Amino acid sequence: MDEYKKLNKFDFTLEAVSSTLINFDKIENPSRSLNFFMGFDGYIDSLYNMVKNRKNVKEFEIYESMKDFGQKIVDTAGSSISIERAFKKEIGGGFAPNMARAISNMAPMAHVDLFGALGYPDINPIFKNLPSNVGLHSIGTPGETLALEFSDGKVMSQDFGGIFELDWETVIFRIGGRDKLISAFEKADAIGNGHWSLMPFMSSYFKHFLSEILPNVSNLKKKLFFLDPADLTKRSKEDIKELLLLLKKINDLIPVVLSVNDREVMDIARVVDLEEQLSIEKNNPTSYLSAGKKINSNLNLNYLVIHDPHFATISGVEQLKNFHYWITEGFTSKPKYTVAAGDHFNAGLLNALLLGMKPSESCVIANAATAIFVRTGQSPSPIELKRFISHYFDYINRDIDIFEIDNN
Repeated sequence: MDEYKKLNKFDFTLEAVSSTLINFDKIENPSRSLNFFMGFDGYIDSLYNMVKNRKNVKEFEIYESMKDFGQKIVDTAGSSISIERAFKKEIGGGFAPNMARAISNMAPMAHVDLFGALGYPDINPIFKNLPSNVGLHSIGTPGETLALEFSDGKVMSQDFGGIFELDWETVIFRIGGRDKLISAFEKADAIGNGHWSLMPFMSSYFKHFLSEILPNVSNLKKKLFFLDPADLTKRSKEDIKELLLLLKKINDLIPVVLSVNDREVMDIARVVDLEEQLSIEKNNPTSYLSAGKKINSNLNLNYLVIHDPHFATISGVEQLKNFHYWITEGFTSKPKYTVAAGDHFNAGLLNALLLGMKPSESCVIANAATAIFVRTGQSPSPIELKRFISHYFDYINRDIDIFEIDNN
């Protein structure tokens, strides 16, 4: 731990890792069983590596970076190319299923109600492999994702299938009526939503939440409203501006957690007219140093989180005091899986915040969750989270790409 040097004036990694281990009993032995609502998407994800050279039937070299793969395509423009893909796995994915899977493993005492596009009228068997503490409620047919994974990112090509059918009226009908949704929100400690940019009707959901649903739910101030908006380049500046205004209104009723990655925050900065002031630089983690703090001075959400493979920041207001923390991540240059890494970060964050961990500690939990996932492709247990955090600075100081999951 003595080897770690703070990277900036907001870097709270040393203190947060230490206090997370001291307070880890809140994660390991929670005093109450949490309930989560997760909606409203669902995909069948097929994950692949892209083959660069094949030596024989069993041995081949893959494209490690998106840049090399993209350059191969650019260099072939005007002609044609054939690139083999090597299958990794198929899984029931999307924001809501991935969050449900991650939370249910990290918080075995929790219950997750998953309202998503899982197959309609019959649930697709691929989603029935989710842990037993996940309740399945299907509202539509899933989309399909062809995911190409590289060491420096991923390319996800979607066929949205029945996702585009899920307007407000359809969702309410298939849930079983407005009162059932109110009841589900009443039961939940956290209400999770994603991915907004891929769900064309989600802003309309939020408008109905404000007018019809949330006013009929008690104890809102003790709950959390979570949103991962996903790739904001897919939506117009006007759409994003409307979303931020809706989140401000929701935050007046229930504390909002808005979680974005290093690319998505640039689009938010443009919308709130802070892009030039922030000077966020692509592939330069330190340029994000105060981004969350400055952006949230405009949004005034309870929690604004920015995360990438190198760091996480959390900014907001708690007990009438503003806070802003930077937590360094245990980065690996050789991730084995990247699809759903953000969902694991978000699951760890949300669970920790609800269990009373400090914002900085919650980012340590979130970082550990995603760090384990990218190395193993599996959702960690509380014991595995603690083991990773106990060696947190080893993973920061050395590019360790291995973590052993206990499958017993």
